Amino acid sequence: MSNNNIFLIGTRGSRLALTQAEMIRKKISEVLKLETCVLKTIQTQGDKATHETTLVENKVLLPGIFTRELDSALLAGKIDAAVHSLKDVPTELPINIQYGFFDLREDHHDVLISKNNLSLLNLPRCAKIGTSSPRRKAQLLSLRKDFQVFHLRGNIDTRLRQLQSENELDGIVVAAAGMKRLNYQHLITEYLDDELFIPSPAQGTLCVLLKSENSDMKLQFKSLNHMETELCSLAERSFLSSLGGGCRAPIGALAKIKDNTICLNGMLLSLDGARTIHETIARPITEANQIGSILASQFFEKGAQDLLNYE
Repeated sequence: MSNNNIFLIGTRGSRLALTQAEMIRKKISEVLKLETCVLKTIQTQGDKATHETTLVENKVLLPGIFTRELDSALLAGKIDAAVHSLKDVPTELPINIQYGFFDLREDHHDVLISKNNLSLLNLPRCAKIGTSSPRRKAQLLSLRKDFQVFHLRGNIDTRLRQLQSENELDGIVVAAAGMKRLNYQHLITEYLDDELFIPSPAQGTLCVLLKSENSDMKLQFKSLNHMETELCSLAERSFLSSLGGGCRAPIGALAKIKDNTICLNGMLLSLDGARTIHETIARPITEANQIGSILASQFFEKGAQDLLNYE
């Protein structure tokens, strides 16, 4: 442990990050039977970037922008574990870092919060919608070309304030998971159809990262790992990685398990939402590790490379 028998858990400092990390801290403390299991806040490059202007065009975050500083602290022994929203973690983990466990996934849906409590399809013509995600922007434009989509930055509280204060915004689209973890579900106007708004790979999943050498600790955390969440989230991330997920193309993926079968639903869009590839495959659960690359190969057969190079 880091020092004086204190188990330090690294986290970002936003209210959502701290809320999520506290959920994990309680579970780790119970398993390790530690009274001195505490959170350590670490500011990341992405946190600094969120203090910039919030309404901008086509800013795409670099891989690892919300995780790099936590990775460094973990490798340096300044913390014993790090808590992340899995969708923020690069698909290839840094050298000498491993997954410790995957928490039970929260609601994977995207949700609409609208100023006048109108559903998405009932928003006025040329409605102005805020989102931080190129994927959500493309999916919105694919559904209705008249939407005007603004790039919205900042944490959930900031975005909710901007919805109320920015006269130009009719609504915002965010992840249901964050809204629920902050007990804001009463503000949700509509849960968006996950066939049309396929979420970001691993949306709603929290993971704990450890140093690779801490195999004993990972074994201790085995009872905390939710296997279905792990299989589905890693299948989605495998699809992202196999497509070349570092690109700017909007990519969605959602895996579900039923009756020993894993079904993976994938979507790739052009940035303007005009072109879409949408495919679903099902395989025995024993092929969960391969299903992402299998689906990606089908996407390339459908012309995915053109969309991946789309500007």
